[in-house]
Amino acid sequence: MSTQRLTLYRWRRDRIGLAACLRDCFSGQRLMGWCQTPRHLFLLGWDGAAVLDWTGKALEGPDPLGQVYEARFFHSGGDPDGELRWLRDPETDGFGRAAWVSETDRWAPRGFETADVLSDLEPLDALATPGGTIPNRILIQARAELPGIPPGEPAVYRIREYMGPAPEPAGDHGNWIVVEQRILGIRPLNGGGANE
Repeated sequence: MSTQRLTLYRWRRDRIGLAACLRDCFSGQRLMGWCQTPRHLFLLGWDGAAVLDWTGKALEGPDPLGQVYEARFFHSGGDPDGELRWLRDPETDGFGRAAWVSETDRWAPRGFETADVLSDLEPLDALATPGGTIPNRILIQARAELPGIPPGEPAVYRIREYMGPAPEPAGDHGNWIVVEQRILGIRPLNGGGANE
């Protein structure tokens, strides 16, 4: 393993709806990410004041995120660098738990409280294979919804995984596991892109 070590800072907020979380906690911030409903998985943007579809048009209606049960938004460039995660609590009427994960503690979303810090982590941005080193990424089927990706072209989420000591008893023997993962951007499978 390499000698580079990172700390991953985490914040959380309970009992908040996704739309309220974006509006109240990420005002002025630009995010991009995916949302999952019982019927669809789709890409959305947040321009700091409104939820946008993949064409950049503001979503309309009283509750355009009302059916979302899981969402992951990454910062679409610049500071702050991090990822917002939101998961609906099925026991409530639209409320869920939100978390912000970042390699820096310079910025935290409004109203979030500090959660546990993961330290002594090794970032994994590339995978060594017999054919060479490849970037760490997850293949996704390209659709018109992916900004900067030509329709029909395969695309990938660029990800960073964080390796850390395994829990006891395996960790007592020096074993390491992937303890966290973060989305860094979206790009065409065979080239760069605006959301790298």
